[in-house]
Amino acid sequence: MASSFLAVQFEFTHAIGPHAGRYIVAHPSSVDSTGAALRSDALTRRQQLSGQTMQKGTADVLAISVDVAPARIPKLRRKAKEAEVDSGPAEVPLLLATFIRGTRPLDRKVADAELLELSVDEDAQQAWVAEGLLVLNRAIRAYRAGSRDPYVREVAQRDSRTTRIGYGTTESLPNGKFTRAAVLPLPLGLKASREERLAPSETTANVLAGRASVLEGEDLLLRAYTDLDHGRTRAAALQVRAAVHLLELELRDLDGGNIGVDFDELANDTDRIVAAIAGGPLEHEQVVEVEAIVERIEHAIELWRFTPRLETS
Repeated sequence: MASSFLAVQFEFTHAIGPHAGRYIVAHPSSVDSTGAALRSDALTRRQQLSGQTMQKGTADVLAISVDVAPARIPKLRRKAKEAEVDSGPAEVPLLLATFIRGTRPLDRKVADAELLELSVDEDAQQAWVAEGLLVLNRAIRAYRAGSRDPYVREVAQRDSRTTRIGYGTTESLPNGKFTRAAVLPLPLGLKASREERLAPSETTANVLAGRASVLEGEDLLLRAYTDLDHGRTRAAALQVRAAVHLLELELRDLDGGNIGVDFDELANDTDRIVAAIAGGPLEHEQVVEVEAIVERIEHAIELWRFTPRLETS
């Protein structure tokens, strides 16, 4: 009987970067002296001809697959073609990213028991989700670097239309198919106040109507959050330092400098943190300080954006 493997799967309705295929993921329990996944020389000729490079159970796997036929690719045309307005939008394929624990082959009975435990243990579910996203975002970041495409971005569980945990075989899982699986509930966030719920829509409406603008320094702050979420603390520190400098210039130009922020103090604080990155990634206390600086700046920007300013004649 074929072995079963536990896996977590994220379903997307948009491209995330890495092309469809099976990607070997090194596991700490089975790597060489350089930390790379082990390769096996004890493969049969049939295995070698089929493209297999490793024995089962020696590495984990990230499988990217498409669940339905891709939307048709339009023909190259010299002129625009009138749209068929009654035909509706083209079919959108579902992209499945499945992280498979290939280093733990299980028999069907054990896999059933573990899935039953997972279905009622929210902490274990989130541990699986966190590990799956860690591997998937590593792949996305590698693709971004290889393609030099800055618009390829990491994902979070909320970006996934559906998240599943289950088990299957080496034949089914790479194609996104489980033997049995449980669908995880959507992640719950903190209940936002009415003002917090309305702020994004209000900002969107005001920017499009020309009554407000988005500061370039705000983009730098958001990138810093992404870096912090993924453990890139040195990059985050540099982003925050650059944001402080740029926001000071932007707010001064927009006559919004009086927003209760001492930019000289912020510059000194961020300079000190940036100096510390020469010794390696930031310590926990320094990361907390960076996060606190970001929150201070965001609060100041909100005051600037939503506090009515008197018009002078």
